[in-house]
Amino acid sequence: MLRAPLVLVSVLVAGCYAHAPGNRDASGASRIRPSLIAPTSGRYTITRDGVVIGEEDFTVTSSGSVWRAKGEVRLRSPVESVHGYTLEIDEDSAEPIAFVAWFEMFGARREARGRRGLDGFFDVRTFGIGGARTKQVPYAPGTILAFDSPLFATLALSLLELEPRAPIPIRTILLPLPDLEPTVLLTTYELFEERGDVRRVVVRRSRTELPVAMWVREDGLPIRVRTFVTKDGPPIERRLEGVTAPSARALPRAPW
Repeated sequence: MLRAPLVLVSVLVAGCYAHAPGNRDASGASRIRPSLIAPTSGRYTITRDGVVIGEEDFTVTSSGSVWRAKGEVRLRSPVESVHGYTLEIDEDSAEPIAFVAWFEMFGARREARGRRGLDGFFDVRTFGIGGARTKQVPYAPGTILAFDSPLFATLALSLLELEPRAPIPIRTILLPLPDLEPTVLLTTYELFEERGDVRRVVVRRSRTELPVAMWVREDGLPIRVRTFVTKDGPPIERRLEGVTAPSARALPRAPW
């Protein structure tokens, strides 16, 4: 769910959000931390200006207290390329454990692998196009990872509780395409509107004025995503066309 108690604001302004089990609300009552989205699989159809330019297939699993999202994005425009990911999150603490992100174009591949250590850093190794390098990225509890997939947003979307028109900044480790060089910045999530069980959330990152709009169902899974890549050009749209899994449920349609 996407509702935010005011008691978290001082933590969120520092760039992190509190998501430990048993958080207490303003009244002092114990509050159960929402779960990550249930195991499922599905496909996003990707369009721009009404033309289908690609698709993203993903699978979410849960085993041994590890939530895992794995997917592949295939694009045919503006040039053919493929990128993919695996994201692992500790279900008990709701903190990311490890990731793999990769990008292929014209037969060349770039890959980044990261794992959270006990020393307060994410150890990230990138290799492929442009050589290899290792980087230690400072990590703080409540940090999220970001990549070109709506599945990377589900951690924040399922755990944050947003008040309407109250943007909340989250410390983020971004893995940008194509170089996958990890960058630390702030991402803000703002609840703009809700109709039925669908909520429209606008996401903004520092260093860019171009927002991302997400239509999110109740459990935090985006069913529609609109990404602006230029100020004047048409956005890239992702629409969730269907899910298949033991926990599959009817897809609500974005009502606006």
